[in-house]
Amino acid sequence: MILKDAFLEIELDDGNGSILSLTDRKRGVTYMDDARGCALYRLVVPDNEKWLGQFADSTAASCEISSSGYDTCMRFAKQRTDEGRELDISVTVKVTLRPDCDEAFLSFRVENNSPFVIDEVWFPQIGGLHVDRRRPPCLTQ
Repeated sequence: MILKDAFLEIELDDGNGSILSLTDRKRGVTYMDDARGCALYRLVVPDNEKWLGQFADSTAASCEISSSGYDTCMRFAKQRTDEGRELDISVTVKVTLRPDCDEAFLSFRVENNSPFVIDEVWFPQIGGLHVDRRRPPCLTQ
C-alpha cells in the first residue's frame, strides 16, 4: 500500500503494515530502500519463563487496514511472539498525511488483556534508513 501527498510517499507492507520505503517527493530523495529488519512496531513482554522476555512485532501479526480522509489505520488484533505464542494484546497504528503539511503523523495504541506487562514499545521500528549527508535533513526548504 502506498500513502502519498504532495510532500511524502510512504510504502507500507499490505500484510503487516511495516514501512518499506519513505520518500521526500519534493526533493526526490528516498530515505529507505532496504526493508530488511522492518517492523512497524515491536513489543517487549517479559514473563516468568524468560528473564529477557518475549518479543512480538508487526511481522508476526496480520492487520486490518482501513482509510478515512487523511488517516490510514492498521489494527493488529492478536500478537504472536517470536516463538509462536499468542498474546491477548491488540495494537492500532494510525498514519495521517495532511495535504498542507510536510510531516507524517503516526500514533500507536495498545490494548493489553494479557497477564503480562509490556516493558518496552519500539515504534516506529524502521530498518534500511539512510540520509544523504550532503543535503540538510529537514524536509522544508
